[in-house]
Amino acid sequence: MSEPSALFNYLLIITGIITGMAVTRIIAGIGAILIKRDSCKVYWVHLTWSLTLLLLLLQTWYNHYNWGTDQNKAALLTGFGGFLASLLFPIILYFAAIILFPDTSAININNYREYYYRHCQMLFAVGAMALLFLLISDNFLTNTPEPVLRPANILRFVLFLLLLLVYRSSSPRVHGIVALLVMLLLLIFCYHNTTVDGAQKKTLQSLELSSATKIVFSEYHLKL
Repeated sequence: MSEPSALFNYLLIITGIITGMAVTRIIAGIGAILIKRDSCKVYWVHLTWSLTLLLLLLQTWYNHYNWGTDQNKAALLTGFGGFLASLLFPIILYFAAIILFPDTSAININNYREYYYRHCQMLFAVGAMALLFLLISDNFLTNTPEPVLRPANILRFVLFLLLLLVYRSSSPRVHGIVALLVMLLLLIFCYHNTTVDGAQKKTLQSLELSSATKIVFSEYHLKL
């Protein structure tokens, strides 16, 4: 195993643990809501943000796995800047999961609508921090910065503006619309990202097959 891949696998274990803790907290929180649905008031906006964060965590986990299979991309995360980019982002998302679903043994939540509007500004501040960190890490902390005006950065900027909007708004209608819009944008991005990855893998497999075929024919001609 090459050094970049070995170092990335080491980072992948740490980020996987943190991401797994955040995923577990969200799933456990949604499960607790289902269990005590008769004794607490569920709020659909809070639940929408919870599912959006769960989707973002799973997408992050998926991206890290794909980066681990690409030696060139894995090499980008071997410096200290790459270490920060790989580790701090899931930590920030874990903080967001804690805000959405705190320890129920310390805080008893009977009305998720009231809880949401009491703590939503903190949630959106953490979300904006995560987006800013992604923009900075991808363009300044990695060994090979990505193009600034790529689709992922444009999406992050749009999401950042939407989070600023709901941070300053107290309108339930605005919060509901933005929550649905953010989830929709993330679903589109995940679908596009998965489709592109699949196309790239098929292209690489075709190139590998073509190279292998050329090698076989070359050996055959040499034998003749």
